Amino acid sequence: MLMTELRKRFINDVQTKTAPELLVVAVKLPTGAIEILAITSELTEKIQHYMDAYDDEFKLKSNPANRIIGYKLV
Repeated sequence: MLMTELRKRFINDVQTKTAPELLVVAVKLPTGAIEILAITSELTEKIQHYMDAYDDEFKLKSNPANRIIGYKLV
């Protein structure tokens, strides 16, 4: 399995951003709907969650039908 460009960019952004204040994540659900999450607290823990819970293709390990399709780290 090859790492997607989106995941590579996420890892790079996480490593280079100093003191981010907001993480917005777009997750495509099995229904085809897109869920937008805006996270402003406990960013370190949430970022680690996305690193651990999603695979190299940004698919949720416990349910690959859920997949991250975009993000913004500010």
